[in-house]
Amino acid sequence: MTAHVAPQLLRQYKARMLPPEEIPAVVDHLGRCAVCREAAGESITLATAARRWQEALADVDDHVTSIETVRPAKFGRRAKIGATIAGAALIAAAFFLSPYVRSRRSADQPRATSPQPPAPIRRSEPVASELSSLSPDLRRIATTLLGGVSPNRQLHLLLHPSTGVQRNATRDRIAGRILAPLYVIQSDRPTFSWVPQTPGTSSVQVFDMEFNLVMESPRLNGTSWRPPRPIPRAATYQWQVVVHRTSGDEVFPAAPAAPARFHILSGTTIAELGRHESELDRGLIFAREGMLPEAAAAFEAYRRAHPSSDLAERLAAAVHVHQP
Repeated sequence: MTAHVAPQLLRQYKARMLPPEEIPAVVDHLGRCAVCREAAGESITLATAARRWQEALADVDDHVTSIETVRPAKFGRRAKIGATIAGAALIAAAFFLSPYVRSRRSADQPRATSPQPPAPIRRSEPVASELSSLSPDLRRIATTLLGGVSPNRQLHLLLHPSTGVQRNATRDRIAGRILAPLYVIQSDRPTFSWVPQTPGTSSVQVFDMEFNLVMESPRLNGTSWRPPRPIPRAATYQWQVVVHRTSGDEVFPAAPAAPARFHILSGTTIAELGRHESELDRGLIFAREGMLPEAAAAFEAYRRAHPSSDLAERLAAAVHVHQP
């Protein structure tokens, strides 16, 4: 064979129509020549080489068998050619495939003289065991978190808007910052607190998501206020501070700043949290309700009490990803 395989032979090789007597030389050349391998579109892996040799041997065996069935007197020269090709193919295949055979043998039947060390236990095994011990509802929450999805994404987006509008908000923004309540809370009588940067008395206004006024404080000289009666549970609210000045009332936060929103847990969820003593269970309930800081704290507490818990560690990491 010349320096490279002829294009016609490469085309026949790729189409698996190469004459059997050409197979050993072409395959042997491809094993040594990267240029021809690239032209033939061949991978250099041992598995591919082994497969090609097995096909080559099968073709040669068929060719030799057909030769041996005819009369030697009439086809003596063809029989000699076939025998020569078969011998060359067997020798080359034994040399070329020996690493592949050894690797398969060591993988399938390890030698007794050199045992392989046991594979380390995957982290997924203890996690699966811990998941199976949870109730179906809590297991579903844990699986959702481990899958990288927030269990209450709709509420999360509602409580973390990028911008919004406020009731009776003025155009001129004043310097002020809302402190609490924000996001998801347990108390139905939360303490409203803020940091004003302008003089004057203030009042707190609480609205539902339809901008209906739910509660309003009297004029205050301080920077905090606790409502005298409970706010209805299992609902989301928006609140703002109105600063009363001689020049007129001003509101913060004001658009285009994001509004201050909070959601109060339902009484059913409060009772559910009281029934569960395990910090792992409580953390999953917190996560379901969108209370991600509380969920992270519960998972960390459980992990400190149970250092071998892979599930608590992974849940804590998953919760941190979803925190704002």
